Amino acid sequence: MDHVALLLRLKAAGFTLDEIHTYTNYRGQGPETIPTRLRLMREKVESLHEKQSDIEASIKYLNEKMEFLKKQQQDNLIK
Repeated sequence: MDHVALLLRLKAAGFTLDEIHTYTNYRGQGPETIPTRLRLMREKVESLHEKQSDIEASIKYLNEKMEFLKKQQQDNLIK
């Protein structure tokens, strides 16, 4: 993978510029840093899963609230 593509993929995966800088520095140091790079990626995946859970909970809440409001709207039209 070329360097620019790597940077774009890391950014799209939610890495901050500091995290990208750290990762690319380790990458430049060679294969002995693979365990560290794997750790960085595992940590990012964990963080993304937490955000995903938060987003899913927010979506669920908003969908429930919209259904409540639609029902209220219909009830008011019927009266």
